[in-house]
Amino acid sequence: MPPELSIDDYVMRVDGDMVEFFVRGDTKPNKIPLKWLVVQAQPSRARRAGQMQTYYLLQVNSADVGDRPLYSVTNNPTSLLDPFWISISVEEEPAFRAFFAELAALCGRSVEGPPGT
Repeated sequence: MPPELSIDDYVMRVDGDMVEFFVRGDTKPNKIPLKWLVVQAQPSRARRAGQMQTYYLLQVNSADVGDRPLYSVTNNPTSLLDPFWISISVEEEPAFRAFFAELAALCGRSVEGPPGT
């Protein structure tokens, strides 16, 4: 079975050489060729429900990958054209990283986790 991740409002799956991203409430999925996929996770903080909370903001895009990792955690994401964004909790990040690591293995690319991992 092709790789798939379904968490809360997000479903991501591989269909041939494409990655499809479904978000609850959107009528059309975002599709990106696997070989062009770049995901940058930026640790962020915001006040939610009256408390400061840490979360990750994933910038998902297609790009000239060069030697870029398929997935990386960075405080300074590279500005890419026309990204879409996914907001995930700190607790969800390992599952997303594992999914993108599986995709990276399919196309011979790397994954960079948070500093110190």
